[in-house]
Amino acid sequence: MIGAQLAGSDLEGKDMSGVDLSRANLYEASLMGSTLAHAKLSGSNLSRANLDGVDLTEADLAGADLHGASLMGATLHRTNLVNADLAEAELSGADLTGATYDEETVFPDGFDPEENGMVRA
Repeated sequence: MIGAQLAGSDLEGKDMSGVDLSRANLYEASLMGSTLAHAKLSGSNLSRANLDGVDLTEADLAGADLHGASLMGATLHRTNLVNADLAEAELSGADLTGATYDEETVFPDGFDPEENGMVRA
């Protein structure tokens, strides 16, 4: 499903563990409560997507656009967020323990990655 066009899709509660959605367009998609553990989402457009409560454990979100996405209560254990854009994303209650980032990763104003258990790549 590389490059899939899923903008605005309702994918709530789906188990998509390990799926390859690299470079997919998921703009404004609703994935609330879904499982995307070990998924490949590098270079994907997830801007303004609803990812509340999503399990993204060990997912690859390198270079993903998460601008304005809602990740409230999401699990991002050991998730790759290198070069990801999280500007204006809602991260309340998100578990980012062990998630990796770099100097190119963009965070919401006032967000401190180290205080949230993230690791610099």
